[in-house]
Amino acid sequence: MRQNVRKVIGIIACSWLVLSSSGSEAAFPEFAIAGFHGGASLTLPDGRRLFVGSSYTGTTTPSYSFAVARFNSDGTPDLSFNGTGLVEVPIWGYYEGLGFVVVQPDGKIIAGGNAADPDLRPDWCHPAMCNIYPTLLRLNPDGGVDRSFNGTGRLVISVGEGFAPDDCCGTLTGMELQSDGKILIFIENRKAPVRINPDGTLDGSFVGTDRVAVEVRPPSFLTLGAGLTGTWFDPAQADQGFMLEVLPGTPMLLLATWFTFAPQGGAAWIFGLGPIRGGAVTMQAIQAAGAGARFPPNLDATNVHTVSWGPLTFRFTDCNHGHVAWSSLAKGYGSGAMKLTRLTLPAGVTCSQ
Repeated sequence: MRQNVRKVIGIIACSWLVLSSSGSEAAFPEFAIAGFHGGASLTLPDGRRLFVGSSYTGTTTPSYSFAVARFNSDGTPDLSFNGTGLVEVPIWGYYEGLGFVVVQPDGKIIAGGNAADPDLRPDWCHPAMCNIYPTLLRLNPDGGVDRSFNGTGRLVISVGEGFAPDDCCGTLTGMELQSDGKILIFIENRKAPVRINPDGTLDGSFVGTDRVAVEVRPPSFLTLGAGLTGTWFDPAQADQGFMLEVLPGTPMLLLATWFTFAPQGGAAWIFGLGPIRGGAVTMQAIQAAGAGARFPPNLDATNVHTVSWGPLTFRFTDCNHGHVAWSSLAKGYGSGAMKLTRLTLPAGVTCSQ
């Protein structure tokens, strides 16, 4: 019951992010995709239809991605678009959704929306409604991320100079593609629009009546890969930590082993395995229990079983820093988060940003 309630709240909250961008949700009853929530749509000159919104991939924790879907005129997925008709690109993998879309003359797709930074979530406000950043995504015509746009294909617009909800952020309320390829961005708490160059940089020559500082930057985001294999810990709590191993597959999998301590004291081992989706991994962790769980030769495997511990979500800002959040179902552990710093990198393994 608790899991279902959390999922419903998450979907409602992310729908608010999308609706706050576009004003209305795109209607596409014949184009239903599991987990996809439409925020805007566009009919292309050849009759194909383009939808942007958000994709929900989590279970008990927020796990969203920007999502772009393209369909043929007969309603079937356009398989020439990313091979599936659907592209999912996370910014932070938290609460985020697209609400605007334009197509350049060369066929590249520019989608705009809003994304909440999980590291700035306040205790007094729902994270889908505070610390929201206007964000852009550009895709190539085939659905690939266009990395010539701001270096990552994504950009986050910071408004103001601080980190208070009214000083750093603001909801994207409009987007316009100019004939010279520059993009006008309209933000809720700015009197004048922001203009972005075709390469994803801020157009400093465009000065409006609003004197609020503006910064364009890539999201604090690392595409996860084999280079994350190694040991990780929180320097503030250095006597416990994680062993992480990236396993092959489609998608790749992250195996996490957490050596920590039980709420009542004593060592505790927590394990999890989850798919890598862009910049985040959410897994359902387990623990071993039972009277047979003893040191060899007294181990009795017939009296050992696993119990559900709850979800773990990993995100990484670079090759050496990240954070983990949890919401345990086991008694005494509760919910929380902590920063992670790399401790070791195995021989022969490299990590690139």
